[in-house]
Amino acid sequence: MILLCFSLSIQAGTGKNVKESDSTVYYLYINESDPNPMNDNMIELKYKGNTIEGYFWGNSDEFSEAREGYLPGFFILKMKNVKVKNDSIFFVLDSKNESYFSNPIDISIHSSKAAIKRGYHLWRQNFSFFYDSIGYKGTISHDTMMLNKTKYPYLDTHKFIRTSFDKIKKRNRRLSIKDEKNNTSFHSFLSRYFRPWKQTKASKQIFGGDTIKDLIDEGFYSAYLPSSDLSTCKGEMRWKGGCYVQHKGFVIAFLRHICMDGGHKMLMEDIVDNLMMVIYSKDGNVIDKRVIGKKAFLILLV
Repeated sequence: MILLCFSLSIQAGTGKNVKESDSTVYYLYINESDPNPMNDNMIELKYKGNTIEGYFWGNSDEFSEAREGYLPGFFILKMKNVKVKNDSIFFVLDSKNESYFSNPIDISIHSSKAAIKRGYHLWRQNFSFFYDSIGYKGTISHDTMMLNKTKYPYLDTHKFIRTSFDKIKKRNRRLSIKDEKNNTSFHSFLSRYFRPWKQTKASKQIFGGDTIKDLIDEGFYSAYLPSSDLSTCKGEMRWKGGCYVQHKGFVIAFLRHICMDGGHKMLMEDIVDNLMMVIYSKDGNVIDKRVIGKKAFLILLV
């Protein structure tokens, strides 16, 4: 009787049915030929009763045949039509109308909207070139998942290893600051620091408020800032976005070039605002720039 029970327990533990009741499991793919973490793919499967919900973290290479001369964009997508039966798995990734980002998305984020709220920058390439719907199929076991695609197939079947949430979190998947700067979009620059001007006539409000808050991060967006050769500022210079209008394929942006000319007697500091208009191409190239007004004031150094 003891031997019979022992035999039954072994058979139950080695079955192929990988469906796990009310649990969340993670699988990680690392490209062995190019183990740069930006090439990682990650899958989360949530089992609840008879339903399975899945999420996929990856990059734009999933939706193209080859990449040459540019860094990929990164996405988080909810898997559609997820089916796990015995040792087989099938699902669809649909990137249409989703966003791509300049840096790999953290595994704690489960949608494009959540990534935007967390401050991720949008990718500089045209998203629509990478809009597609692709089926994935393969085999799944307790420890691994072997996947291929029905479109743009992998050169070799991708082997995903089951791992933990904590181990994935510890992988440093972020790009260098230099690479992310080169991978960030003009649209991200506009949406972060400007708002569309909806009035029919211009007013001073088109340059934004008078505060010196929410200044433009020149580290990430220097490529979209005009040269400062129109200013004679000898002190610290900063930029602040105002509003923009789109006209015949061009973007006309209004911003403040703030010059802080150093200390002043009685704990005051001179501030000079150059009110600038910059004309961009739709891709963010500076076509023209000019100072169309100035204002000066003092602030109390507290």
